[in-house]
Amino acid sequence: MKHSFNAIVVDAGQAGLSLATRLAKESRKVAIVERKLFGGACPTKAMAASAHAAHLARRASNFGVQAGPMRVDLCAVKAQGRYR
Repeated sequence: MKHSFNAIVVDAGQAGLSLATRLAKESRKVAIVERKLFGGACPTKAMAASAHAAHLARRASNFGVQAGPMRVDLCAVKAQGRYR
């Protein structure tokens, strides 16, 4: 199957989605390429990545890794999403 596009947008973050929308409104055929999670802005992806890291840290002992108490700083998680 062969497809033709006027533009290919890599990353569906805030800028990528707005660019793809603008191009589509200009009657251009647009493809969006996203590595993993499609949709949601960068802050959403940052929060999902932080939740995954916390999950792995909490399960570290299952893999023979001993660590101290783990906590999540939600303010730092939110700040990371804004500046990625």
